[in-house]
Amino acid sequence: MTQVALLEGRKLQKTYRRKGVFTKGAEIRAVEEMSLSVASKETVAVVGESGCGKSTTAKMLLGLEDLSAGEVYFEGENLAGANAELRRRYRSGVQAVFQDPWSSLNPRMRVYDIIAEPMRINGFDKEHIDKAIFQSLDEVGLEKAAANNFPHEFSGGQRQRIAIARAVALRPRAIVLDEPVSALDVSVRAQIMNLLKDLQQSLGMGYVLISHDLATVRFLATRVVVMYKGRIVEQGESEAIFKAPQHPYTARLIEAARIRKPGDITSAAPLHNSPPPGVAKAGCMFAERCSVVMPKCWEERPELLPIATDYEVACHRCGAQDKALS
Repeated sequence: MTQVALLEGRKLQKTYRRKGVFTKGAEIRAVEEMSLSVASKETVAVVGESGCGKSTTAKMLLGLEDLSAGEVYFEGENLAGANAELRRRYRSGVQAVFQDPWSSLNPRMRVYDIIAEPMRINGFDKEHIDKAIFQSLDEVGLEKAAANNFPHEFSGGQRQRIAIARAVALRPRAIVLDEPVSALDVSVRAQIMNLLKDLQQSLGMGYVLISHDLATVRFLATRVVVMYKGRIVEQGESEAIFKAPQHPYTARLIEAARIRKPGDITSAAPLHNSPPPGVAKAGCMFAERCSVVMPKCWEERPELLPIATDYEVACHRCGAQDKALS
Protein backbone atom coordinates (compact mmCIF):
# COMPACT_ATOMS: atom_id res chain seq x y z
CA MET A 1 0.00 0.00 0.00
CA THR A 2 1.44 3.36 -1.08
CA GLN A 3 2.00 5.83 1.74
CA VAL A 4 0.28 9.21 1.57
CA ALA A 5 2.84 11.96 1.10
CA LEU A 6 3.25 14.09 4.22
CA LEU A 7 4.66 16.99 2.22
CA GLU A 8 4.68 17.31 -1.55
CA GLY A 9 5.64 19.87 -4.16
CA ARG A 10 4.24 19.52 -7.67
CA LYS A 11 5.91 21.27 -10.59
CA LEU A 12 7.21 24.07 -8.40
CA GLN A 13 8.60 27.07 -10.22
CA LYS A 14 10.23 30.25 -8.98
CA THR A 15 11.02 33.05 -11.40
CA TYR A 16 12.82 36.25 -10.51
CA ARG A 17 13.08 39.31 -12.70
CA ARG A 18 16.50 40.90 -12.75
CA LYS A 19 16.19 44.65 -12.19
CA GLY A 20 17.61 46.92 -14.88
CA VAL A 21 18.14 50.67 -14.94
CA PHE A 22 16.33 51.28 -18.25
CA THR A 23 14.58 47.94 -18.77
CA LYS A 24 12.47 45.51 -16.81
CA GLY A 25 15.33 43.04 -16.89
CA ALA A 26 15.55 39.40 -17.85
CA GLU A 27 13.66 36.60 -16.15
CA ILE A 28 15.71 34.17 -14.08
CA ARG A 29 14.17 30.79 -13.34
CA ALA A 30 15.68 29.69 -10.07
CA VAL A 31 13.48 26.58 -9.94
CA GLU A 32 11.62 24.96 -12.83
CA GLU A 33 9.13 22.08 -12.68
CA MET A 34 10.49 20.76 -9.40
CA SER A 35 8.43 17.89 -7.98
CA LEU A 36 9.15 15.88 -4.84
CA SER A 37 7.30 14.19 -2.02
CA VAL A 38 8.24 12.74 1.35
CA ALA A 39 6.49 10.04 3.36
CA SER A 40 6.70 8.92 7.00
CA LYS A 41 10.20 7.83 8.13
CA GLU A 42 11.62 8.77 4.73
CA THR A 43 14.43 11.23 4.04
CA VAL A 44 14.48 12.84 0.60
CA ALA A 45 17.73 14.69 -0.04
CA VAL A 46 17.97 17.53 -2.56
CA VAL A 47 21.56 17.98 -3.73
CA GLY A 48 23.48 20.05 -6.22
CA GLU A 49 25.98 22.87 -6.53
CA SER A 50 25.42 26.28 -4.95
CA GLY A 51 22.81 28.19 -6.92
CA CYS A 52 21.06 25.09 -8.29
CA GLY A 53 17.77 26.01 -6.57
CA LYS A 54 17.70 23.57 -3.66
CA SER A 55 17.35 26.21 -0.91
CA THR A 56 14.69 28.04 -2.92
CA THR A 57 12.81 24.76 -3.16
CA ALA A 58 13.00 24.40 0.62
CA LYS A 59 11.63 27.90 1.13
CA MET A 60 8.70 27.20 -1.18
CA LEU A 61 7.86 24.01 0.72
CA LEU A 62 7.98 25.99 3.97
CA GLY A 63 5.83 28.82 2.66
CA LEU A 64 8.71 31.28 3.01
CA GLU A 65 8.83 31.95 -0.75
CA ASP A 66 5.86 32.61 -3.01
CA LEU A 67 5.37 30.19 -5.89
CA SER A 68 5.57 31.45 -9.46
CA ALA A 69 3.82 28.23 -10.47
CA GLY A 70 3.07 24.80 -9.04
CA GLU A 71 1.39 23.54 -5.90
CA VAL A 72 2.34 22.43 -2.40
CA TYR A 73 0.35 19.69 -0.66
CA PHE A 74 0.28 18.80 3.04
CA GLU A 75 -1.03 15.33 3.87
CA GLY A 76 -2.68 15.16 0.47
CA GLU A 77 -4.42 18.56 0.65
CA ASN A 78 -3.58 21.48 -1.61
CA LEU A 79 -2.43 24.54 0.32
CA ALA A 80 -3.61 26.88 -2.44
CA GLY A 81 -6.73 28.53 -1.06
CA ALA A 82 -6.50 26.44 2.13
CA ASN A 83 -8.95 27.16 4.93
CA ALA A 84 -7.85 28.26 8.41
CA GLU A 85 -7.83 24.73 9.83
CA LEU A 86 -5.56 23.35 7.09
CA ARG A 87 -3.24 26.34 7.44
CA ARG A 88 -3.02 25.73 11.20
CA ARG A 89 -2.21 22.04 10.69
CA TYR A 90 0.39 22.93 8.08
CA ARG A 91 2.09 25.53 10.32
CA SER A 92 2.49 23.06 13.16
CA GLY A 93 2.94 19.99 10.93
CA VAL A 94 5.89 21.26 8.87
CA GLN A 95 8.92 22.58 10.73
CA ALA A 96 12.47 23.56 9.77
CA VAL A 97 16.02 23.21 11.09
CA PHE A 98 18.46 25.61 9.47
CA GLN A 99 22.19 25.59 8.86
CA ASP A 100 23.43 27.99 11.53
CA PRO A 101 21.87 27.44 14.97
CA TRP A 102 23.37 30.70 16.23
CA SER A 103 21.46 32.82 13.71
CA SER A 104 18.23 30.79 13.99
CA LEU A 105 17.95 31.17 17.79
CA ASN A 106 17.00 34.51 19.34
CA PRO A 107 19.97 35.44 21.61
CA ARG A 108 17.69 37.52 23.86
CA MET A 109 15.37 34.61 24.67
CA ARG A 110 15.89 31.75 27.08
CA VAL A 111 15.69 28.24 25.69
CA TYR A 112 12.29 27.74 27.30
CA ASP A 113 10.81 30.67 25.35
CA ILE A 114 12.60 29.70 22.13
CA ILE A 115 10.95 26.28 22.15
CA ALA A 116 7.64 27.61 23.48
CA GLU A 117 7.23 30.37 20.88
CA PRO A 118 5.89 28.25 17.96
CA MET A 119 3.59 26.36 20.34
CA ARG A 120 2.15 29.63 21.67
CA ILE A 121 1.57 30.82 18.12
CA ASN A 122 -0.31 27.59 17.43
CA GLY A 123 -2.54 28.05 20.48
CA PHE A 124 -1.25 25.44 22.93
CA ASP A 125 -1.87 26.02 26.64
CA LYS A 126 0.88 26.39 29.26
CA GLU A 127 0.48 22.86 30.66
CA HIS A 128 0.99 21.33 27.22
CA ILE A 129 3.89 23.68 26.47
CA ASP A 130 5.72 22.86 29.73
CA LYS A 131 5.41 19.14 29.14
CA ALA A 132 6.46 19.38 25.46
CA ILE A 133 9.51 21.54 26.22
CA PHE A 134 11.02 19.22 28.81
CA GLN A 135 10.17 16.14 26.75
CA SER A 136 11.81 17.54 23.61
CA LEU A 137 14.91 18.62 25.53
CA ASP A 138 15.23 15.09 26.86
CA GLU A 139 14.76 13.65 23.36
CA VAL A 140 17.66 15.70 21.97
CA GLY A 141 19.97 14.84 24.87
CA LEU A 142 19.82 18.05 26.94
CA GLU A 143 19.07 18.46 30.65
CA LYS A 144 15.85 20.15 31.79
CA ALA A 145 17.97 22.90 33.35
CA ALA A 146 18.96 24.00 29.83
CA ALA A 147 15.53 25.62 29.51
CA ASN A 148 16.67 28.46 31.81
CA ASN A 149 19.79 29.36 29.80
CA PHE A 150 20.46 31.60 26.79
CA PRO A 151 21.84 30.34 23.44
CA HIS A 152 25.30 31.86 24.00
CA GLU A 153 25.81 29.56 26.97
CA PHE A 154 25.88 26.48 24.71
CA SER A 155 28.28 25.02 22.16
CA GLY A 156 27.43 24.89 18.46
CA GLY A 157 26.30 21.28 18.65
CA GLN A 158 24.13 22.00 21.70
CA ARG A 159 22.54 24.98 19.96
CA GLN A 160 21.63 22.76 17.03
CA ARG A 161 20.06 20.33 19.51
CA ILE A 162 17.97 23.21 20.82
CA ALA A 163 16.88 24.06 17.26
CA ILE A 164 15.90 20.43 16.74
CA ALA A 165 14.03 20.38 20.07
CA ARG A 166 12.05 23.43 18.97
CA ALA A 167 11.11 21.67 15.74
CA VAL A 168 10.08 18.33 17.27
CA ALA A 169 8.20 19.85 20.24
CA LEU A 170 5.24 20.45 17.93
CA ARG A 171 5.31 16.80 16.83
CA PRO A 172 5.45 17.76 13.14
CA ARG A 173 4.71 15.38 10.29
CA ALA A 174 7.67 16.66 8.25
CA ILE A 175 10.83 18.66 8.85
CA VAL A 176 12.85 20.54 6.24
CA LEU A 177 16.53 20.24 7.15
CA ASP A 178 18.53 22.97 5.39
CA GLU A 179 22.23 22.04 5.71
CA PRO A 180 21.65 20.94 9.34
CA VAL A 181 25.23 19.90 10.14
CA SER A 182 27.42 21.92 7.75
CA ALA A 183 28.14 24.64 10.35
CA LEU A 184 29.23 22.12 12.99
CA ASP A 185 32.63 20.67 13.83
CA VAL A 186 33.31 17.33 12.18
CA SER A 187 33.37 15.59 15.57
CA VAL A 188 29.84 16.83 16.33
CA ARG A 189 28.24 16.11 12.95
CA ALA A 190 27.92 12.36 13.48
CA GLN A 191 26.19 12.93 16.82
CA ILE A 192 23.59 15.23 15.29
CA MET A 193 23.03 12.94 12.29
CA ASN A 194 22.49 9.96 14.59
CA LEU A 195 20.11 12.06 16.67
CA LEU A 196 18.08 12.98 13.57
CA LYS A 197 17.87 9.33 12.54
CA ASP A 198 16.75 8.22 16.00
CA LEU A 199 14.08 10.94 16.22
CA GLN A 200 12.76 10.05 12.79
CA GLN A 201 12.33 6.42 13.72
CA SER A 202 10.70 7.15 17.08
CA LEU A 203 8.38 9.94 15.92
CA GLY A 204 7.71 8.81 12.33
CA MET A 205 8.58 12.11 10.67
CA GLY A 206 9.56 12.64 7.05
CA TYR A 207 12.65 14.73 6.28
CA VAL A 208 13.45 16.90 3.28
CA LEU A 209 17.24 17.30 3.47
CA ILE A 210 18.92 20.16 1.64
CA SER A 211 22.65 19.52 1.44
CA HIS A 212 25.80 19.77 -0.65
CA ASP A 213 27.63 17.31 1.63
CA LEU A 214 27.24 13.92 -0.03
CA ALA A 215 28.59 12.05 3.01
CA THR A 216 25.70 13.45 5.07
CA VAL A 217 23.27 12.64 2.26
CA ARG A 218 24.44 9.05 1.96
CA PHE A 219 24.10 8.52 5.71
CA LEU A 220 20.64 10.06 6.11
CA ALA A 221 18.81 9.86 2.79
CA THR A 222 16.56 7.11 1.51
CA ARG A 223 15.99 8.94 -1.79
CA VAL A 224 18.08 11.55 -3.60
CA VAL A 225 16.98 14.33 -5.96
CA VAL A 226 19.82 15.89 -7.97
CA MET A 227 19.30 19.45 -9.22
CA TYR A 228 21.19 21.41 -11.86
CA LYS A 229 20.28 24.99 -12.75
CA GLY A 230 16.84 24.75 -11.20
CA ARG A 231 15.79 21.42 -12.72
CA ILE A 232 15.92 17.79 -11.64
CA VAL A 233 18.45 15.80 -13.65
CA GLU A 234 18.31 12.55 -11.68
CA GLN A 235 16.36 11.05 -8.80
CA GLY A 236 16.08 7.62 -7.23
CA GLU A 237 16.95 5.46 -4.26
CA SER A 238 20.03 6.72 -2.42
CA GLU A 239 22.13 3.56 -2.69
CA ALA A 240 21.34 3.13 -6.38
CA ILE A 241 22.48 6.66 -7.17
CA PHE A 242 25.68 6.43 -5.16
CA LYS A 243 26.50 3.00 -6.57
CA ALA A 244 25.87 3.77 -10.25
CA PRO A 245 24.94 7.38 -11.06
CA GLN A 246 23.31 7.66 -14.48
CA HIS A 247 23.69 11.36 -15.23
CA PRO A 248 27.20 12.74 -15.95
CA TYR A 249 26.57 15.63 -13.55
CA THR A 250 25.68 13.28 -10.67
CA ALA A 251 28.74 11.17 -11.44
CA ARG A 252 30.92 14.28 -11.27
CA LEU A 253 29.45 15.35 -7.92
CA ILE A 254 30.12 11.94 -6.40
CA GLU A 255 33.61 11.74 -7.89
CA ALA A 256 34.49 15.18 -6.51
CA ALA A 257 33.32 14.15 -3.02
CA ARG A 258 35.54 11.08 -2.75
CA ILE A 259 38.37 11.22 -0.21
CA ARG A 260 41.74 10.91 -1.91
CA LYS A 261 45.33 10.42 -0.93
CA PRO A 262 47.82 13.24 -1.51
CA GLY A 263 49.14 13.12 -5.06
CA ASP A 264 46.14 11.29 -6.53
CA ILE A 265 45.23 12.51 -9.99
CA THR A 266 41.60 12.61 -11.09
CA SER A 267 40.40 12.30 -14.64
CA ALA A 268 39.78 15.83 -15.85
CA ALA A 269 36.61 16.14 -17.91
CA PRO A 270 36.17 19.12 -20.26
CA LEU A 271 35.04 22.16 -18.33
CA HIS A 272 33.67 24.02 -21.34
CA ASN A 273 32.22 22.69 -24.58
CA SER A 274 31.07 24.87 -27.45
CA PRO A 275 27.94 24.20 -29.53
CA PRO A 276 28.45 23.15 -33.17
CA PRO A 277 28.48 25.96 -35.76
CA GLY A 278 25.00 27.22 -36.49
CA VAL A 279 23.47 25.68 -33.35
CA ALA A 280 22.07 28.04 -30.79
CA LYS A 281 22.89 27.62 -27.13
CA ALA A 282 20.00 25.34 -26.20
CA GLY A 283 19.16 21.75 -25.41
CA CYS A 284 20.66 20.16 -22.31
CA MET A 285 21.79 22.69 -19.71
CA PHE A 286 24.76 20.52 -18.77
CA ALA A 287 26.06 20.18 -22.33
CA GLU A 288 28.74 22.83 -21.88
CA ARG A 289 30.33 20.87 -19.01
CA CYS A 290 29.56 17.30 -20.06
CA SER A 291 32.38 14.91 -20.96
CA VAL A 292 30.07 12.67 -23.05
CA VAL A 293 28.09 15.34 -24.90
CA MET A 294 26.36 14.30 -28.17
CA PRO A 295 24.98 16.44 -31.03
CA LYS A 296 21.45 15.79 -29.80
CA CYS A 297 22.36 17.38 -26.46
CA TRP A 298 22.69 20.78 -28.14
CA GLU A 299 19.47 20.50 -30.07
CA GLU A 300 16.97 19.04 -27.62
CA ARG A 301 16.41 19.35 -23.90
CA PRO A 302 16.19 15.88 -22.32
CA GLU A 303 13.02 15.07 -20.41
CA LEU A 304 13.05 13.51 -16.96
CA LEU A 305 12.05 9.94 -17.79
CA PRO A 306 11.94 6.64 -15.85
CA ILE A 307 14.71 4.15 -16.60
CA ALA A 308 13.80 1.78 -13.74
CA THR A 309 11.28 1.51 -10.93
CA ASP A 310 11.39 4.73 -8.86
CA TYR A 311 14.37 6.00 -10.84
CA GLU A 312 14.32 8.91 -13.32
CA VAL A 313 17.03 10.62 -15.35
CA ALA A 314 17.08 13.58 -17.72
CA CYS A 315 19.86 12.54 -20.11
CA HIS A 316 19.93 11.59 -23.80
CA ARG A 317 22.74 9.13 -23.09
CA CYS A 318 20.43 6.93 -21.03
CA GLY A 319 18.29 6.38 -24.10
CA ALA A 320 21.28 5.89 -26.38
CA GLN A 321 23.19 3.34 -24.29
CA ASP A 322 22.16 0.19 -22.50
CA LYS A 323 24.89 0.36 -19.90
CA ALA A 324 24.96 2.89 -17.08
CA LEU A 325 27.34 5.79 -17.03
CA SER A 326 30.08 5.51 -14.43
